[in-house]
Amino acid sequence: EQDPWHRFHIARALGKLRNPKAVEMLADVIRTDTADKLYRTRSAIRELGVIGGERAAEALYFAMEQHGAAIHGDAYVALAEMGDTSAVIPLAAMLIDTNSSGSRFDVRHFPFREEAASALAKLGDPRVIPHLISTLRHEEEPVGKAAQQALEKLTGQNFGRDLAKWQKWWRANRERLLSAHNSAAPFAPKHSAK
Repeated sequence: EQDPWHRFHIARALGKLRNPKAVEMLADVIRTDTADKLYRTRSAIRELGVIGGERAAEALYFAMEQHGAAIHGDAYVALAEMGDTSAVIPLAAMLIDTNSSGSRFDVRHFPFREEAASALAKLGDPRVIPHLISTLRHEEEPVGKAAQQALEKLTGQNFGRDLAKWQKWWRANRERLLSAHNSAAPFAPKHSAK
């Protein structure tokens, strides 16, 4: 039997090699980690996102149940890396969440708004465009820049951080994009975990 650190480092190395055999070892890290060792869980989550697959997704959902809001940001970014569209709404909520009362997202636990924007672009869901547009003027420069890059990737347009031009473009293209995506209307992300 190996000690937890040894297993963690082996699993992480296998994850970096994108070896599916690492999934169970990484899932074990998540199952056995305690609240004071969440950095191992976060690293395991990221590696699971790289490896992908159904078992990796199950381990990510288990991590969210076991460890709560402290790792939701990591898990949803990993799910987006895997192409799991169930991450769209929570990631959009991460973008706009101000940690208002009742929110399960706490920005102190994951400064990932830039990662959320990037992950949303990878998922290619046009319903998030208005949320990315509103994030262009975020008080944190890297977040606004990430929203701009995500918009450029999603739309093929480049209006920089010009909010008015993006809003005008969205008004002109909204119906076409949403109907092509089989969406009836944009959504308003709820601040919930699952």
